[in-house]
Amino acid sequence: MIKWISRKGIDIMKRNETRVLAMQCLYNYSVSKVLDIDSILEMNEDLKEYDKDYLNELITIVINHLSDIDYEIAKCLDNYSIDRLNLVDLNLIRIAIAEVSYLNIPINIAINECLEISKLYSETEDTKTSKFNNALLDKIFIDLGFKDGK
Repeated sequence: MIKWISRKGIDIMKRNETRVLAMQCLYNYSVSKVLDIDSILEMNEDLKEYDKDYLNELITIVINHLSDIDYEIAKCLDNYSIDRLNLVDLNLIRIAIAEVSYLNIPINIAINECLEISKLYSETEDTKTSKFNNALLDKIFIDLGFKDGK
């Protein structure tokens, strides 16, 4: 495992892994409507405190802004409804939007992380969901004014 060092010199867990845990927690919430961050944290007891804090903050932001985030996703889908998105990709897109909109994560990082995790957890040999997600996120961030439409 690669060690990531923050600007403050703190050894942090790969943010990618924290996003995967957030996706799993949000997936569970999407299915059961029960938010169970504690179970995720118990199964990952080796998480550093700052990773736990980031995970909690990210999930809380997504849940608190869920209707706004989903509205933006639905608005940017062409001839497709939000209900047709698989839950893994939907939650990864929600995470990317939350990170850019509320946590000031650079767009390219949020999009790349979403696509990489999607390739691991969602994409099968005959689908290219990462291309769909990339196009959708581009459209969303243009619509939100974070990106030029050029």
